[in-house]
Amino acid sequence: MAKLVVTRSGAVSRYPADAQVGKEFPLPLHAVIVGSGESCAVRIDIDSVSPRHARIYFNGDAWIVEDLQSPNCCSVNDMRVATSVLRDSDTLRVGGFTFKFLAAGTFEIPNRNDEGEGGSGAPAELRIRLPKPSN
Repeated sequence: MAKLVVTRSGAVSRYPADAQVGKEFPLPLHAVIVGSGESCAVRIDIDSVSPRHARIYFNGDAWIVEDLQSPNCCSVNDMRVATSVLRDSDTLRVGGFTFKFLAAGTFEIPNRNDEGEGGSGAPAELRIRLPKPSN
């Protein structure tokens, strides 16, 4: 299942900045609304996000984001858009929130900082040794 992963949350919100980093929002195949309204499937309680800010849906071939004429717009990979295809690892900005779009079947391991804090504790590089085929 495709999903949005919060990579940065806004500073003017009802909770501390970046408190939501890493939070995942699964995207079902039907359309979902992103916004600050209580009925939104992806609810972002922040002043820069409209009650119905954007719509994300799968059109049968691709994932689409559509700005619902919000004052603070949407951007994909730092380009303002009215409607755009979302591709794996695209950055989606909605108001003061930034998401990474992950297509179905992909996942991300958060990075650790230099002090070894955060992230999953997984090594920076993972090597898998496969057995040699027998003749």
